[in-house]
Amino acid sequence: MKRRLSFLNEEDLPEYSNTINKKKEKVITISQGNYSSLIVSPIDAPGICYLPYLTKEANLTYGVRIIQEENNSKAQQLDFETKIQTTHTKEGEYCYQINKSDIYINNELPNTTIEELANICGGVLYPIVIGFLDYKIKNPIEIKERWNKLKKEILNKFQGEYVAKYVTATGKIIENVNSMNRALGQDIFLSLLKHIAETRAYDKNLKSEVVFNFPIIPFTNSIRYVGVQTVQKYYTEYNTVKVEYKGEIADNRSIVDLKNKKRFNMQVSKEKTIPQGNCNLQYDLDRKTGMLKFCRSTVTINLDGNNISTTIIINEL
Repeated sequence: MKRRLSFLNEEDLPEYSNTINKKKEKVITISQGNYSSLIVSPIDAPGICYLPYLTKEANLTYGVRIIQEENNSKAQQLDFETKIQTTHTKEGEYCYQINKSDIYINNELPNTTIEELANICGGVLYPIVIGFLDYKIKNPIEIKERWNKLKKEILNKFQGEYVAKYVTATGKIIENVNSMNRALGQDIFLSLLKHIAETRAYDKNLKSEVVFNFPIIPFTNSIRYVGVQTVQKYYTEYNTVKVEYKGEIADNRSIVDLKNKKRFNMQVSKEKTIPQGNCNLQYDLDRKTGMLKFCRSTVTINLDGNNISTTIIINEL
């Protein structure tokens, strides 16, 4: 039986409010020594404040909705749940363990051969363990073992030349940890989560100029956006810290480069045209732990009249 992902209905999402808390509690400035017991404390920098980030034991579940649009084509919507837990490697490295479930495409379960293949092959990565500092995969052997078992099941369930090529292409990625890490860099949700997690330092005006790398164009390096991120001075009525970011494309690749999926700037002509686009992020962090509570973001790019837009909504369950 088909069902909608009710946890992301628009009416259930918290509304932002400009109402200032009656107590007018300011965002707490975290001293360098208490920034986090889990990473190296930053060098003393007078006038810089740090938002709190992470508890030693985090166990969070999010509902995620990704809406992708291109010109006048019908929007494509992906919904799923993701669980994020803190863990450690055998060497003591602090990590996230991430799982994904309840995947829906345009409010339906994957029901075509291509959708099923993509869902099954992509699912082999999970649960995935990634480093807190470098966002690299820490359990590649476990993933390879899962794949060796799963690919046999896929070939027994599906037949055809296309299926065989898909399995072969997936296997080449799974067999090489560097290839898996590049594939991970194409994950829209994790790219946004990484930006939110890493941007924690602000000046006395609670502002910071930051770079946001986002994979709005698939199968190539992420597009570089640059802008200003601002922390609201007072806690919201939801007892959260509100953060806003507005940026514009600052990538040196031309439209021709991106249309041809070039990873680096290849067009040296002075007449090359740089794409236009922007990103707008609004998200709420827990005032005590600094963990994400809610996020709504929209990222755009214009490739010579081809307007591409990605909207991401994340809600803690």
